[in-house]
Amino acid sequence: MAPDDREARSPVEWEAAVLAVRDETPTVKTFRFERPDVPFTFRPGQYMAVRIGGVDDPRGDSRTFSISSSPSDLDGISVTTRLGPSPFKQRLFRLEAGEDVNLWGPFGSFVLEPNHPAVLLGGGIGVTPFRSMIRFAAVERRDQVIVLLYSSRTSEEVVYRREFEDLARTWPNFRPMLCVSRPEESKEPWPGRTGHVDAALVREGLAGLRHPVCYICGPPGMVQGLHAILAREIRLPPGQIRTESFTGY
Repeated sequence: MAPDDREARSPVEWEAAVLAVRDETPTVKTFRFERPDVPFTFRPGQYMAVRIGGVDDPRGDSRTFSISSSPSDLDGISVTTRLGPSPFKQRLFRLEAGEDVNLWGPFGSFVLEPNHPAVLLGGGIGVTPFRSMIRFAAVERRDQVIVLLYSSRTSEEVVYRREFEDLARTWPNFRPMLCVSRPEESKEPWPGRTGHVDAALVREGLAGLRHPVCYICGPPGMVQGLHAILAREIRLPPGQIRTESFTGY
């Protein structure tokens, strides 16, 4: 059983070996690292810092990433990210199993609350903290309803697509509503919804839920737009909206 996700977490710093690198999409990889050899827990949705020694990058040799694994995944701790042009990202994507990195965390308050229906609104790589939340709630077999509203550019870039579809078939409390904004650019046929996460999809996702908490994660412009929909059009109280913005690096 995973620890109570309401407990406080103290950051830990440790040297960790890369255990595995997995392709999620043509441009996205998951990196699984060793956990520290001291007691370590985190709340679903938190993030940590990854430092790679020897990287010559104007912004330094470390970046922060949402933890994409669940606190209940005791075989390692993972981050999932998209390839970018920075020297750091280029070196990260060349990591192989057995190499060492420095990890520091957890941090952040963008965390899953256990006592309300959760509506997760994301785009692109902003789905990563949601995967941690979803996996944790599924392992706990909570009564909590979780609705995922998630948009990617093409069908090939829907991160965790198979995992989410498989989980929805075995855990009825999870409702993924996936959409693709540029199906005409997809190499694989896309049979599902098209477009972005917009007001109509948000209303559909919220239908029938009492006192939901909405979590928005993705590029700053998307986060601002969805926050405006929730606050101004749907008039959701401020206390029921959580946001996390990802900038490119």
